[in-house]
Amino acid sequence: MEELSSIIKTKTEKLHSIILPLKKVCIAFSGGVDSSLIVETCRNINIPFLAVSVKSEFLSEAEEKNIVAAVNKYCFNHKWIEASLLQNSDVSSNPELRCYHCKKLIFKKIALAAAQYGTDKILEGSHSDDLEDYRPGSAAIKELAITSPLALAGFTKQEIRDLARYYGLDNWNKPSMPCLATRIPYNTPITEKKLKEIEVAENFLFSLGFKTARVRHHGTVARIEVDESDFYKVLSPGTRAEITARLKETGFEYVSLDIEGYRSGSMNREINSNPQ
Repeated sequence: MEELSSIIKTKTEKLHSIILPLKKVCIAFSGGVDSSLIVETCRNINIPFLAVSVKSEFLSEAEEKNIVAAVNKYCFNHKWIEASLLQNSDVSSNPELRCYHCKKLIFKKIALAAAQYGTDKILEGSHSDDLEDYRPGSAAIKELAITSPLALAGFTKQEIRDLARYYGLDNWNKPSMPCLATRIPYNTPITEKKLKEIEVAENFLFSLGFKTARVRHHGTVARIEVDESDFYKVLSPGTRAEITARLKETGFEYVSLDIEGYRSGSMNREINSNPQ
């Protein structure tokens, strides 16, 4: 096993120094590598914790299964809570501040679970790279006094993956998978039908072997984003026909390939280029 770099060792020590004084914590657990690393850190330094996952319309079945698998494998203290996000018009109308309203709603529910567990210390998995994108949910996290230990310790996404790999976590190289709502353009209402169409379409792409894929929902148009290295696969006659037929069955009338390729947060581009 490769040794950790001195930078990661230093940041890991800082991470420990941030979490240790909290004594007992609640962790917002999504099943991704970021929150998994926080769980593993708390296990390593023997901090009592409750991991809380939120079941909502925005959580795909695949991600739900990942969470269940992780809890079963590592046997840590875990709780599911439910949130009906689309009942909140500030979320379902999908304004540019949707993530703010969504995070606030979710973390208020997590805070109730934390209180029942006997702590008001809640940890979540944001890291330093997140500061480079449009993330209104960060404001809600700050307002509710949620702690982001990875960001405070200065961890980048790659450093998180490196440390997770060192610890032997299965998901150290798991592709990031933001909630399904991020595939829908701002100010376009979110519905369960749209979310299901996105989920089914993306699952089909993953079943074809694409490691990274997004299906952006533009009404009747599905805009597919994959890594540039996978363009040839999408456009090969057999696969192209398969994708077109399956996505049309899913509910789309038109299927397009975005020739810029996959990029995280592509729906935020207009906001990032026109700051308020």
